[in-house]
Amino acid sequence: MTQTPIHIKLEYEEALNSKRNLLNSQRGLLRSLRFMNQYYASRLYELKIKTKLHKKLKETLTELNKTEKVLPRADIPKILKKEDKEEYQFEKKVQQKKEKYDKDIESQLADIQRRLRMLQ
Repeated sequence: MTQTPIHIKLEYEEALNSKRNLLNSQRGLLRSLRFMNQYYASRLYELKIKTKLHKKLKETLTELNKTEKVLPRADIPKILKKEDKEEYQFEKKVQQKKEKYDKDIESQLADIQRRLRMLQ
């Protein structure tokens, strides 16, 4: 079974409108992709900052524990003592994503906008 291509004749205005709609859709998708990449970059930066914060907090807690060991202890009634000491442990969760450069997206977007201007 061989398939033969089917050709549909379109009016000039209809073809032009279809091409504009297709280019506008492509432009919208590329803009969405650009915003997604910006979001991922911002999210990665946020995770790095949080990791640094957790590291600093952990260092501070160890310093506080060392200081408590050096200082003399006062006799505290049993009612006021805490039975369970909470230990803080921070897990490192580092997600590294490759940052994709938007140069390719930007060039595609500029090309689509140029073609849209030519159609108008």
